[in-house]
Amino acid sequence: MRNRAAGLLLLVAFLSSTCQINAQGKDHTPNRLYFGSSLEMLNLSTAFVNHRPEQVNNTIFSSYAVPENRSLTMPRFTPFINLGFTLNYDFNRSFGLMSGLVIHNIGYINKAEYYDPSASAWRSATIKHRVYSIAVPLGLKIGDLRNRNYFLLGGGIDLPFHYKEKLFRDRNAKISKTSFWYADKSISRFPTPRIMPFVYMGRSFDPGIIVKLQYYPGNFLDPTYSISQGSSVDNVFPFDNYKVHLLLLSLGVDIHYRQYKIQEREYRKMKK
Repeated sequence: MRNRAAGLLLLVAFLSSTCQINAQGKDHTPNRLYFGSSLEMLNLSTAFVNHRPEQVNNTIFSSYAVPENRSLTMPRFTPFINLGFTLNYDFNRSFGLMSGLVIHNIGYINKAEYYDPSASAWRSATIKHRVYSIAVPLGLKIGDLRNRNYFLLGGGIDLPFHYKEKLFRDRNAKISKTSFWYADKSISRFPTPRIMPFVYMGRSFDPGIIVKLQYYPGNFLDPTYSISQGSSVDNVFPFDNYKVHLLLLSLGVDIHYRQYKIQEREYRKMKK
């Protein structure tokens, strides 16, 4: 699992470095079409959860989880660096487009309770849902593009390739976990949809610091996902009562290539 994730990170890094190498030796005129590297380093997420507060038999953990009736989950801080590359096209110095590919680590944390048969009692627990995905954004850039001071507005899709779910007792002692690769042909359905659309808005600050708020209008969990209990027992739908919409706040850096090379130095001198 770690080797596959590391391979994808290396692929994105290679594409970004290739863009930079190809940029060398070109002329020094401003480019309308240019590439960049995207590094989202600080990510804070939560989720709007809507469900019926009834008992759910979660056989993934071989235990019973009873989610609390919460409308907004606790924050989830992710130190994982979302690495990618961007493709930019500027119509002029005030209006442009941005797209690309980015590896995302998205998910949420929810409080629950589980039944401990050894103690014949209900105990508090924490459930963490997480997916790795490849994001394809498309957005507008409006503002002072030359000074990297502009607003972002757009949307895109996440294509998940790995899912992990953990159940913790009192946030520390791990009870159990499960994970899936979406490339596994033996699995017909997964806990999340295969395509996860999102919308976002953000702000870029000189020299390329980007603050972005991202929202997922679709359900993060797939209510049709089922778990087989054997031939004599009906399947269980652990997420049948859930509607989960993610909300993410990120802080990152966007590094541009093939844009304003010698002219940029002259422009910086003029600003002083």
